[in-house]
Amino acid sequence: MSIADVRTVPFSGERGSGVQPLTWGQRWIWRAVAAQAPSYAHFGAPFRVDIPSGCDMDGVLSSLSALLRRHETLRTRYFVDEHGKPRQVIAEQGDLRVEVHDCAENDVAVAVRQAEKDLTRLPFTIPELAVRVAVITADGVPAKVTLIVFHMAIDAWGMHRVTEELHQRLRSCADGAELPALQEISHPSDRARDEQSHAGQRRSQAALKRWRREIDTFPRVALPALADAAEPVRFHEHTLYSKALLLASPALARHLGTNIGSVILAHALRLLGKLSGNPRCGFLMFSHNRFLERDLHYSGTLVQSVPVGVDVTTSSLRELVKSCHQSVLRSVMGCECDPDEVDALLEDYSAETGYEADLSCAFNLFFPEFGQEGDQAAQSCAEVEPEARRSARGSRFGPVKEFEWDDMKFYLGAYIEDGEFVLSLRADTALLPSSQIARFLTDVESLVLDSLTDASLT
Repeated sequence: MSIADVRTVPFSGERGSGVQPLTWGQRWIWRAVAAQAPSYAHFGAPFRVDIPSGCDMDGVLSSLSALLRRHETLRTRYFVDEHGKPRQVIAEQGDLRVEVHDCAENDVAVAVRQAEKDLTRLPFTIPELAVRVAVITADGVPAKVTLIVFHMAIDAWGMHRVTEELHQRLRSCADGAELPALQEISHPSDRARDEQSHAGQRRSQAALKRWRREIDTFPRVALPALADAAEPVRFHEHTLYSKALLLASPALARHLGTNIGSVILAHALRLLGKLSGNPRCGFLMFSHNRFLERDLHYSGTLVQSVPVGVDVTTSSLRELVKSCHQSVLRSVMGCECDPDEVDALLEDYSAETGYEADLSCAFNLFFPEFGQEGDQAAQSCAEVEPEARRSARGSRFGPVKEFEWDDMKFYLGAYIEDGEFVLSLRADTALLPSSQIARFLTDVESLVLDSLTDASLT
């Protein structure tokens, strides 16, 4: 693969520009970025879009320009003002840098991964737009476009709307057809105004009451520290790629009348409870905060963490999955709030109780297309079990990633990508040695497979 060219794509905004305050969601991500700086390159997330046959390079570049014109969040930069407050500035016009990588027709997938690796290697900087772009051509013909977007600007839920629109534009270009009517969108500047309104402040206060009720149930220590010192690079991240989980977790979810996230969460919490010795696990759950019609049209980041407590002492997997499902729903519904007010609440809580709530464990389970996994989703647990067992032999680990610091000491993520279930765990080696981090992931896989034949579920 080679960089055949670097193109400069001019753009201009469809609507207002200028300096704006951050939204609650942006401020939530900003806190994580600030805590992990300068090691926050992983806050650049890749998203891929197929380029339909018949769409040439000019069509790809004009589609990208139109995308930035409509989505102000993609033409945004972030900075700290003279008072130390983070702000966003929306560009009225500018230029987007687009790398063009050429490869052989059968090497497109490899070229995409390499381009994404190169574009996510370094963190986003203040002068940059919130998006980096590469176009992969196969023997000169456009094949894929990959967008690396700063998490400050958008989350995965919002990005699905953006990539869907880009695909529509590319398809219209390929067909030589008129672009169909695009769905309504709202922007971070709209959201910030709404959050500062009287109604927005009421929502925040209601969410803070939920925070207080939940952290009252948290254990004092989520995971005890080990006697031995941490490893030289303190935080390690292991990633398991498992087709077995892709088969097993939808079958269990269907059987239990729940979702994939609750299935994975229940099995992970069962292991976490054994490691910690706590009868109840307290953790942060990433919430997409898209529950109302107006939220579905939002082009930006709404992700925030919400506190969830779950009793893990039940011997019944069915009851544990049910408890996870209900506990998460109770917490994520209506927990969107001002991060600064959460900080004040936690300070007050510490002063009243004499100890800090341990918020060092977090889960991010992203399955937006549950129910669309294909024929396997309709199979029973017994039917899926033999194939899932065979698939487990092919489960593999990706390269281990190391981080000097993370504000989360235990961070489990799960999603589906390219026909595989991806399960990752980043943890503090002062709590879990690197080998035990990897073992945790394989134990989750084993427990899920065993549950396919759990007699208590039949």
